[in-house]
Amino acid sequence: MKKWLPYASLIFLGLSILIGSSIVASALNQTEEHNAEVSGNQSEMQESYRYEMFSANDSNLIVFDKETGMYYRKYIPNTEGPTEWTLEINPFESDSSGTSRSY
Repeated sequence: MKKWLPYASLIFLGLSILIGSSIVASALNQTEEHNAEVSGNQSEMQESYRYEMFSANDSNLIVFDKETGMYYRKYIPNTEGPTEWTLEINPFESDSSGTSRSY
């Protein structure tokens, strides 16, 4: 058997370990970058949906602030006011001439 064969096999083994570890490291790096992009998009989504409104029952509306954990409840009696949604004119909105617009 040749004297240089064990040294060559050790060099081959060392190079294989280095190349394999560099491939694994680059794959982990790409996965980390992808996770950072996804978490950035999720934080934007969470910021845009900070409040959640839902009806607890027929007379109560609840608005929940997801950031602070506080919620606001509004009691709406069934016998008061209109029950239909209606389009109202904004009294603060005006056109370019300074007069209020009517619909």
